[in-house]
Amino acid sequence: MKKTRILALVLALLMLMGTAALFSSCAGEQDGDVLLSGGSVTVDLSAYTVIFANGLSKTQATLSLANGFVDRLRAATGAELMRYADNTVEADAAGCEILIGLTNRAESAEALELIDGDGFVIEVTENKIAILGTSHIHLVMAMEYFTERYLSNASGSTLSLYGRALAEELASVTVDEKLELGVAVVVEQGLASDAASSRDLPAKLADDFYQVIGDQLFTSKKTKTALLFRKEDHEETRAATTFFVGTPNSEVVRDCRAELGETEYGFFVREGTVVLTAMNDAALLMGGEVVAGLLKDAMTITEEGRYLKLPVGLTVKRDVNSKWVTDFPRPEGEGITLYNTMDDQNDSLQYYYVGEGIGAESYQGYCSTLLAEGYTVVTENEIEQSLYTTFLDPTGTFSLYVAYNAYAHASEYAYSNKLNAQYQKCIRIVSSPLSSTTLPDAGLLTQNPDYTRVTTSSITALELYKDTVGMGYVITLEDGRLVVFDGGFVAAPAPADLWNLLCATNERITGQPTSVENPVRIAAWILTHSHSDHSSAFLRVLSSHGSEIRMDYMLGNFPSETGVYRSVGTDIMDMGKEGQFERYQALVSGGFKFIKVHAGQKFYLANIEIEILTTYEDLNPARISTGNDTNTVTRITMYNTNEQKERVGDPVTSVWLGDANALQSRYLCTMFGDYLESDMVQLAHHGNTGCEKDLYTLVNAKVLWFPVDYWRVELFAIAQTHPTLRDVNLHALTLPRMQYVYASGNDNTISNDYNLCLPFSAVTGQPDYDAIFEAITGEALAYDNISAYNNVDRFIQAKQ
Repeated sequence: MKKTRILALVLALLMLMGTAALFSSCAGEQDGDVLLSGGSVTVDLSAYTVIFANGLSKTQATLSLANGFVDRLRAATGAELMRYADNTVEADAAGCEILIGLTNRAESAEALELIDGDGFVIEVTENKIAILGTSHIHLVMAMEYFTERYLSNASGSTLSLYGRALAEELASVTVDEKLELGVAVVVEQGLASDAASSRDLPAKLADDFYQVIGDQLFTSKKTKTALLFRKEDHEETRAATTFFVGTPNSEVVRDCRAELGETEYGFFVREGTVVLTAMNDAALLMGGEVVAGLLKDAMTITEEGRYLKLPVGLTVKRDVNSKWVTDFPRPEGEGITLYNTMDDQNDSLQYYYVGEGIGAESYQGYCSTLLAEGYTVVTENEIEQSLYTTFLDPTGTFSLYVAYNAYAHASEYAYSNKLNAQYQKCIRIVSSPLSSTTLPDAGLLTQNPDYTRVTTSSITALELYKDTVGMGYVITLEDGRLVVFDGGFVAAPAPADLWNLLCATNERITGQPTSVENPVRIAAWILTHSHSDHSSAFLRVLSSHGSEIRMDYMLGNFPSETGVYRSVGTDIMDMGKEGQFERYQALVSGGFKFIKVHAGQKFYLANIEIEILTTYEDLNPARISTGNDTNTVTRITMYNTNEQKERVGDPVTSVWLGDANALQSRYLCTMFGDYLESDMVQLAHHGNTGCEKDLYTLVNAKVLWFPVDYWRVELFAIAQTHPTLRDVNLHALTLPRMQYVYASGNDNTISNDYNLCLPFSAVTGQPDYDAIFEAITGEALAYDNISAYNNVDRFIQAKQ
């Protein structure tokens, strides 16, 4: 009997332990707001199809995120996961299905019944996985939770899931349609605000990008409601609900950004706070579009009106460009921080690092790391303590442009207003897949290659008059090839000015008319930027005469659409789009190589060296507010060689500013100082609100190329009509060394042709100032009675 009692006690204990285990299993595991229960279930997704609730077809953003969720499942497991709307596939109780949203399957309705209040559920049955939320945005929350919790443990096509993941009675951030519940929208502070003078950029342009996204999120901005845009977060006056857009100065935004990868945007809902942020504008813009749609999907309609309920804890993160190169060593060390990334067109991405740890030593240490990892150097340069290296990765599939900006002269040019350009030491890295970009080759990187001198050098200014405007210059190399800057604008029907100039120059060099057999040979066509008054003639000449052209390189750097969003015209956005250069290359016999240039690179063509001084990339993190901010500035050094191919005499340097304005002007001053001194300078932006006095003082040129027809020279430099322009232009005209002024159009005192050519002496290598001539007709030109002057004082006196 005693034994029986003992046995009964043991059985009772075992039963009690089993009950406790059962209760424990039912109670489940708490994961934040989510209760996990039902034990672990292994699911082989290779047998599953995906069934969308038919109602998702009316929710563009939610449906897009749902499709993205399925794509993630497929990528993680390799399962095919065909997807269907529930009304297109007959219900099959035995079929293995992932049910997204409230489908017409019984399992969906049963799972939804499990939720009290607002929340979501992921319920696994024998052959169904039901994923639901009490609203569209809660459904998104469920899919995001599934991704974060389960996908990392995928083994082939199998996943280990909990039988049930339930989040209910979730807290929400509530916003009514009219934004009358104490809502503020805080946007990033303008990066070109607080204009110091009429020459600076208007503050509105800098904030426009973020306010556009704010308008995108809250269309009630147009109806005089309580929506408030602010530039900075002030905790003591923070509204009950604050939407942060971009990267405003706020701890909560910094915490959210810390969770993001370099190519992601993130949408975060926290208690009293909603954040939409990203590491670059391309990601932010895409995030704005998705989130705007998501907010529309999440709108609830009641008798009292419409309102949003955003679940606290929601996090949506997405990578926006799989072609961006991210797998390479990064600068590391105390005081080195990634501030942002920037969409750099051509699938390139700039990484911008700042901090107290940035310096020449940390830069060189990083370059040593790359070399140790098998990266090889393609180009290397140093200018005024700033360092530049272009690397090729060990696999030969991408390049890294790595620059250290020392801003060695920032203390000398401490502008009271810097247009918010940072001027702080930084490391810039541009990763570029070679499937989308081309590295400079030996033809550009070989100094003073073996060539035969067939002519002397010269510089010719394209005539600008009537319908031909903009900027165009042609440099003749000693080997008979040409370097073309921009080319100006041509109206339809296209004037033949640029082509006539190229043909006449080619005939003067070769002694034969231009033809398919005797083509114009262009060593490099340099486009400063793609405004139509600089680029349209380039496109017309290639389209009309490509068979009579042989072209080696095109040099330039053009921004992405998101980099110039809403601040420039389509001509700026279109030039570098995918497929554009392939179209241009097909127009020319034999094609050409497009080289995406970066600051600090140096190229060699026959007897000249080309330095890239700056591109739009160097303005980051300041915002591009006009198309002229996308400009590339170069300096050319021209040498003279004798019959023994030895350089003789002093070289001649010329700075070509294109349409550079205050942002780039100040960058050049703070970076390079008097290193910029050169023999010649092209007046920026046609003398119309371009660079500032400091830059021209540093260049201190002897020759001024003024890319306008002559009457505008008088208007911009002499007349009182535009005093701000006159102030800068007169300063450039009266530099200590300034002597020669060349405009790009006459005052009708000579024949209709006026393509002024300045030849160089075969003996001294210097410009032969007394031998200027009209490049098409060969007619000799004289000073002081047209638009060329060899005495600036007489030029000014004659017009006052």
